[in-house]
Amino acid sequence: MQFYVDGQLVAEDVVNVNPGFTASTSLWIGCRTGSHFFADANIDEFKAFDRVLTSAEVLSLYNPENPPPVKNDICLSYYFNSNFKDSSIHGMHLSNFGSTLTTDRNNAPNSAIEVNGSQHLALGNADSLISSELTIAAWAFINALPTSQNQGSIICLGDYTYDHGLNLANNYLGTYTGFTGYSYTTPNSNASAYLKSGGNFKTKTWYHIAMTRDDSNIKLYIDGNLVDSSAQNSGAGFSVSGNKMWIGSRYGNQSYFNGKIDDILICNLVKSGQEIYDLYQSGVPTSLSPSHKSELKIYPNPTSGDLTIGVSEFTEGSQIQIYNSLGQLVKTQTVIEQSSNLTLAMPGIYFVKLVNDKNQVISSNRVVVH
Repeated sequence: MQFYVDGQLVAEDVVNVNPGFTASTSLWIGCRTGSHFFADANIDEFKAFDRVLTSAEVLSLYNPENPPPVKNDICLSYYFNSNFKDSSIHGMHLSNFGSTLTTDRNNAPNSAIEVNGSQHLALGNADSLISSELTIAAWAFINALPTSQNQGSIICLGDYTYDHGLNLANNYLGTYTGFTGYSYTTPNSNASAYLKSGGNFKTKTWYHIAMTRDDSNIKLYIDGNLVDSSAQNSGAGFSVSGNKMWIGSRYGNQSYFNGKIDDILICNLVKSGQEIYDLYQSGVPTSLSPSHKSELKIYPNPTSGDLTIGVSEFTEGSQIQIYNSLGQLVKTQTVIEQSSNLTLAMPGIYFVKLVNDKNQVISSNRVVVH
């Protein structure tokens, strides 16, 4: 939570509760709940937003000559929980062209998609995602590297002239190896950006890849860490219509990826480095040996908000951590017995983790709040 006076940040604090609530609400100006804490003051130019403004936008609110831009934020989420649907309110579902549902990072069945080098998924109309800002993120599991001097496309967004995307490259163009992010926003690839992670990536291993792009910068993150960035002199958006999104290939007919893909997030806004890191942390697979794992059960699941979390074993200092679909930590609770009762007020998909006193993930699960 952040607090500004005259456009300047004067205080902030970390909170562990969701800002939304399901009860019906009212708005009062000049008092609290219409009955007390009355203000003795002049009030003018009140504005409220259903999103978090950046520091620059808050400063522009203070400066009457520069009102904040109006932006229609869209964030799509694909979790592949037995389907190919978008879990956001926008309902922009994918069409499947041969991919199969498979196990995810925690060996949960039918919770990720797998493509074998000739398959993909597609979103038919992605024009609303093309803007001056962009975030693309996903978990990827490598079955096999592309052949030498080729690449496999994890996500491609755009059309046949302009596009953004995430790839896995193998000495592509004699230069690029590892995970890459690219942004072609002018014809003939002029003023384009092509970022590379470098290094050798293991097959049969999960990695979190993310790219952000605005009108002046492009950044590439691997496992929550910034690995490459580049200043840009061309806008991130392009005006052509008929844009699509492909998962597992470029344009649906080339540069096929061979592996698993899960937990895709596509936004027409730039996520901060901390938000990218939180997104990675929220999805880190359980890493302890089977003999040190605790079974984590959630019931009812789905739930209307009230849930019980049961753990088969825990140590002193263990915590339950709950993350929302954007990777933000929304609730923590110290484990003092094998059954804990919690409430999640906002609908959505949440990731529940049991961590020990060393912050190692002991077990994890998902819960759906409707």
